[in-house]
Amino acid sequence: GRVPPPRPAWGSYRDLLHLPGIPVLVFSAFFLALCDATTLCVASLAQDRGVLVSSFMVANAVAAVLVRTLGFRLMDRVPRTLLAAPAFGIMAGALLGMSFSASNGAFFAWGLLFGLGIGIGFPTYLSLIGDLAPERFHPKGTASVLLSIDIGWALTPLLFGYLSPGLGTSGTFRLVALLGGAVALLAHRFLWLPLHRRRHREGSFLPEA
Repeated sequence: GRVPPPRPAWGSYRDLLHLPGIPVLVFSAFFLALCDATTLCVASLAQDRGVLVSSFMVANAVAAVLVRTLGFRLMDRVPRTLLAAPAFGIMAGALLGMSFSASNGAFFAWGLLFGLGIGIGFPTYLSLIGDLAPERFHPKGTASVLLSIDIGWALTPLLFGYLSPGLGTSGTFRLVALLGGAVALLAHRFLWLPLHRRRHREGSFLPEA
């Protein structure tokens, strides 16, 4: 009879998490999601600051769509290892700016900036799996990043419900923004920059298959 083809070896989650960069990617994806999921709570912030929430939501949606439709070719020209942290940092900076704003125009401007960040950040984070892991790990790597993002989205309303009575809505936004900015900065300094330099020096930062 015919010999069945060998089953592909997709690797284990344990081996995946031992690859350089993968744990930090998954960890920082959680904080990226915390920042992104604050859109669930923007209405409360807008009420707190006395502005229209639509000022942010419209600008955010327009910027994200434009980046992913018209700006994707520009994104391809920049190494993803140098895009991840700035995109994340832009989102955190927009959240921080919004927490101090008190006009519709300011919310619109910060919404454009936030949409730019998530429009670049989300596809960049998923694409980094292909840079950091051999092909056999791609399914588990993508699933891990998406799970981390989903957990961040699930926890954000709980976090706001717990923190906002004490810190206030604006204060809670500032805390999330500062945490996100710190994670982005540390990941850039201690992971993305070293990996970019290694790739420039050796031609690749993928481990041997």
